[in-house]
Amino acid sequence: MSIIPSEIAAGLERIRHNLENPQRQIPVTVPTPHQEIMKEISREVDSWCASPEGQAVLAATDGSNLEPLKKELDALLQGPDLARTRELLQQEKLFSGGRLGFIPKAVSIGISAQIDLVLGVYGSVGYAADFSDPEGTSVIYLLGAVEEGVIEGGDVGVQVGLWKNSTSDMDGYYNGQNVDITDFGGVAVFALEKSQSVVAYIIDIAAGEDDGGAEDEYYCLTFDINHMPVAQKDADHFLILTNLQCKNISETGHDEIYFYFQPDGGTTYRYPTWNYYAMSDSSSDSDSNWACGRSVKFNNNVTIKIMDDDDGSDDQIANFTFSLSDFNGNGSTITKTFDETHHLNEVEYKMTAKLIY
Repeated sequence: MSIIPSEIAAGLERIRHNLENPQRQIPVTVPTPHQEIMKEISREVDSWCASPEGQAVLAATDGSNLEPLKKELDALLQGPDLARTRELLQQEKLFSGGRLGFIPKAVSIGISAQIDLVLGVYGSVGYAADFSDPEGTSVIYLLGAVEEGVIEGGDVGVQVGLWKNSTSDMDGYYNGQNVDITDFGGVAVFALEKSQSVVAYIIDIAAGEDDGGAEDEYYCLTFDINHMPVAQKDADHFLILTNLQCKNISETGHDEIYFYFQPDGGTTYRYPTWNYYAMSDSSSDSDSNWACGRSVKFNNNVTIKIMDDDDGSDDQIANFTFSLSDFNGNGSTITKTFDETHHLNEVEYKMTAKLIY
C-alpha cells in the first residue's frame, strides 16, 4: 500500500535525490532513553492501532489527501488515547540528568511504510507540532531513508517522535542509530543524530524490531499545513499530466521545477504544493524526466505555467495549453513542446497529457 500523498511525491523524490549523495556524519554512542516514556508511548499508540478507530484510519490511508490524515493524527495526539503520554511529556524533569539528553520541544506522529522509488525508501509521513504552540507550528513532515532492495508495500506502522528542536528546524540530514530497549517486542526505537548529537528519538510501532531505523542516512522535509492543497471543482472532463521532460535547462546545474495549472481560466493550483522537482537536461540522468502524474478536472482547456524555484525570485520558464479539441478521444495522449529563449538561454521542455474522459 502506498502511503505517500500525491501532493508530496516530489518531496519524497527530492529525499531520494539528496540521499544518493549522502553527507555522512560520524556515529556517536546513543544513550539508552528513558524507559517509562518510551514504553508508555508504545503502549498507548499500539492500543489505538488495535482499536476500531485506529484500524479505520490505517485502512483509509490511501495517499489521496493529507488533510484527513492530519486531522486524525492531531486528534490522536490531543485526545484521550495519549493522555498518559502527554502527562509524562509535561514532566520535564523526566528529561533531565542525561536520560533523553534533551527536553523535547516538538512531537511528531505519522504513518510509516516502505515505498519503491528506484532506490528503496523507508518513509514516514505525518503531523508534527511544538508543545508550546501546536496550532502555530504544526507541519506535515516527510522522513525518508534509502534502503537497497525495498519493494512497495510491507507492513504499515505508526511512528512517534520526540524532537529536541522545534518544527521550524526539523529539515535536513540525520544519522539513524538503533536503540536497544529490553522487553520492547515488536517496536523499533532509533535515535536521529546531527552534528554528533542526538536530536530526536523515533518509536516505530508495529514496524517490527528489524525494520527501519538501522544505521541509515535520513533526510527530513516539512511542509506548512497552512498551505494545504485546494480540492478541484467538478468538471465534465478529466486528464492527467503524465510527464514533463527537460531538453534544455534555463540555468547551470538543475532547474528546480514546480508548475501552476489553471482549468478553464478559473482557480489556479500549484503542483507540487510544496517544494519542487530538480530537473536536468542530460539524457543519461533520470532527473531529465518527471513522471508528475497530476490529475486535472476541466471543461474546455487547461493552461500550465512551468516555474523555476529561485529562493523567492521564481521565474516562469515555459508554458503549455491543453484543449479538449487537441485529443483524439478518451485514452488518447498528446505531447507539446516549449522551445524559447529565457534570459539569453534556450529553454526546451516537453509535457505529455492523457485524456481520461
